[in-house]
Amino acid sequence: MDHWNWETERLVLLTPRVLLVCHYDFVGLYCHLMLRIPLHYIDSITVGHFQFPATSLSRRSGLGLWVQWDKLRRPSFRSWWNPWSRDLPFVILTEHPGAEREHELSSLCKLHRFRTELTCLVQIAQRDQPLPGRANGPLLLEKPLQMETTLGFVSALNN
Repeated sequence: MDHWNWETERLVLLTPRVLLVCHYDFVGLYCHLMLRIPLHYIDSITVGHFQFPATSLSRRSGLGLWVQWDKLRRPSFRSWWNPWSRDLPFVILTEHPGAEREHELSSLCKLHRFRTELTCLVQIAQRDQPLPGRANGPLLLEKPLQMETTLGFVSALNN
């Protein structure tokens, strides 16, 4: 999902050096967007329940995983308030709604297991390829994920 609570189905592949996030169109059989995030760039991994402003029309329940790289670069005002912006240094992941119904795929779709594997691989990647000026290892947080969506008309229509 994105910073405007817009859900899109993604394939997330975790390799020993890279996190790949692919927005794949299963009907048209093509890739809309591919993010390639080197694991040693990841600054923080936050897990928690979604939290929206009190006046928000956009809501969701459940756990999310906020993976951030380059936390020193603040998104521009234009990027942050553009619901279609792809120039943001983070990705927000959540479990697929069908994960509980499909027993063959449920082990692949568990957010807790993915977070554990991601954390382990990020720590190894940062140990093997340290970046100058960065702390050792990612910042691991468990706190509510602040979503700043108030109206969310686009996400309400899409979701």
